Amino acid sequence: WNRWAWTADPRPDAPLMYVPFGLFDCQIDLVSFLWDLIYNRRKDGHIDKSRDLGVSWIATTFSAQRWLMAKPDNPFLCTFGSRKEAFVDVVGDADTLLEKIRIGLRLVPGWQLPKGFKFSDHAPTLRIKNPQTNSLIKGESANTNFGRGGRQTVLWFDEHAAWPEGGY
Repeated sequence: WNRWAWTADPRPDAPLMYVPFGLFDCQIDLVSFLWDLIYNRRKDGHIDKSRDLGVSWIATTFSAQRWLMAKPDNPFLCTFGSRKEAFVDVVGDADTLLEKIRIGLRLVPGWQLPKGFKFSDHAPTLRIKNPQTNSLIKGESANTNFGRGGRQTVLWFDEHAAWPEGGY
């Protein structure tokens, strides 16, 4: 994170719109928690948070890093969900989850992107595909069949309490 990840500061008095994502101690703990949950314990988890803690940016940069670093024999497969598709992905809208990933990918040095990767071909609405590893980050709105079909490395439920029927 401290070298290559970026986050946004949309406040009008911010000196830059996009700034390097230097993690606070509590954010480092969150990254460790996520890694342990996903790759060691392989369990479900829950993050209670308040605004301005950067959890959405951590989830998206964590996923982008795993998408970049996955191996062809073990692709990273990830789905982001929110109560409305418009909160998951609108190309060009930095408030949406998948666009946060595109922003981060645009800001890393070009040599870090997968060979042959083109935003126009590999990052349309609701999908970001790594052509070298077949890793995939996709988005979906809240629905009763969210995340069904196929295996996923991680499913992210954004604003889960606001999903229909409380997310059940």
